[in-house]
Amino acid sequence: MNDKFVGVYPVLVTPFNEDGSFRLEAAKKHADWLVDNGIKNAIVLGATSEYQSLTNDEHKYYISEMVPYLKEKGLTVAAGVARERPDEVIDLINHDQSAGLDIAMLLPPFYSNPNQTEIVENYRYIAEHTTLPLMIYNNPWNSGVNISRESLKEIFKLPAAQAFKESTADIHRTTEALIDAPDRLNVFCGDENMALESFMMGAKAWVCLSANFAPKTALALYDAAMSGDWEWAKKHYAKYLPVFDLMENAEKVPATIKYIVTKYRGIDVGSVRRPRLDLTADEKAAVDAVFDFAGIE
Repeated sequence: MNDKFVGVYPVLVTPFNEDGSFRLEAAKKHADWLVDNGIKNAIVLGATSEYQSLTNDEHKYYISEMVPYLKEKGLTVAAGVARERPDEVIDLINHDQSAGLDIAMLLPPFYSNPNQTEIVENYRYIAEHTTLPLMIYNNPWNSGVNISRESLKEIFKLPAAQAFKESTADIHRTTEALIDAPDRLNVFCGDENMALESFMMGAKAWVCLSANFAPKTALALYDAAMSGDWEWAKKHYAKYLPVFDLMENAEKVPATIKYIVTKYRGIDVGSVRRPRLDLTADEKAAVDAVFDFAGIE
């Protein structure tokens, strides 16, 4: 196991003004609050961070502002770098590494619908032209393709592959990855509502959306699982499962998280960026009905 890439990794929302400009002070205030509540890792510019709606120049600017800030707080930091063109991915990785990034999170090329050979060769090509560790990310809902077990075995052979985020909502795929992963590679649970199942199978890391607003809850569940306190973990997992289900099933995930952080944590993380829209009054009421967010930490 790679001791560096373990623990709870919230995918930080990216605060925007209504005109789409960054709200960096809000982003830093949110990060400070997470650190104060025990968070030691973070992912910036993942899908929940609305990375798809940023230009490459905006990506570089945001990374240059946020990664050094997070590193100064002592966090291990990952960032999403998915693009259709591998040379753009390489450019972003090399830039982000110079800003202090620890690991780059990378989906297969989206839209182009690559076959399995193309997926493997894409990761190989990127690994040969960069030196930063890679978090291989399997999410067919976002990329349009599902990386097969045999392809992952080949990708796992790349020395750069040091983490794997599994987000197919199929616990069997997590089990396969844990069996196949070399010692240097950690398997991340990438499905909010499959965390306990993944921990029970041996996953040591969790990409956790709800940690944006419930960091202590996420950390307590993780710590209980890692210490083998399964009775406590099962009891509290069942209690918070409606929240985890919301994170997986909400139609407007970034907007939902921003609403919760703003209303219940008092940190105004602003609006989403078009083409996304903020929650309507009815959607806000539906979120409020899921759980008493003021009652979790």
